[in-house]
Amino acid sequence: MTPAQKLYEAIKNGDLTESSALVASNRSLVEGGGPAGMPPLMLSIYMKQPAIAEMLLAHGAMMDAYAAAALGKTAELQAMVLAHEPLLREHSSDGWTVLHLACFFGNLDTARMLILAGSSVHDQSANSMANKPLHAAAAGGNLEIVALLLASGADVNARQHAGYAPLHAAAAAGNEAMVRLMLAYQADPVAGTEKGETPISMARDKGQAHVVELLESAK
Repeated sequence: MTPAQKLYEAIKNGDLTESSALVASNRSLVEGGGPAGMPPLMLSIYMKQPAIAEMLLAHGAMMDAYAAAALGKTAELQAMVLAHEPLLREHSSDGWTVLHLACFFGNLDTARMLILAGSSVHDQSANSMANKPLHAAAAGGNLEIVALLLASGADVNARQHAGYAPLHAAAAAGNEAMVRLMLAYQADPVAGTEKGETPISMARDKGQAHVVELLESAK
């Protein structure tokens, strides 16, 4: 196993001590490379290892716009957007806009800044998920960001891959506050996926009885 691969394994395992030791012994590892995959910084973000992410930044890892969005580095991202406005519409190597990433990782101030700067709440990811920022926020369980997106004109009944609407995610998670908010914006409680799943059936399958009752009353 190469040093880069060892670092990736340490990040995936949430091993800050091993990650730090590897980077300290070879500073070039902070940018990854070779067959190991995505940059270590983005891997640490996706693996929800903020301490490792901050360690990598301290050792000189380059923070691009996508990492800044995912980490909630609002000021730094705003400077990048001011220098290159097309960033608002571009996609990461794995298909996400900066707004998608800010929404999924729960960075409210960053999402608000991006929308004010011109990010569209209607932009679709350029990957197999084919979803909108509202789907990302719902999947991340981020109520305040869902509220921000809906207030900014996001389509509450937008469909992503396989026909899932944001309400499907909220219902399956049993997130009653989010379900109530989406219903207030006219979310369809019986919207069917390509497999025929509805928010009600998904909530029922997950044992979310309180959400099932709420959705049934909204039919």
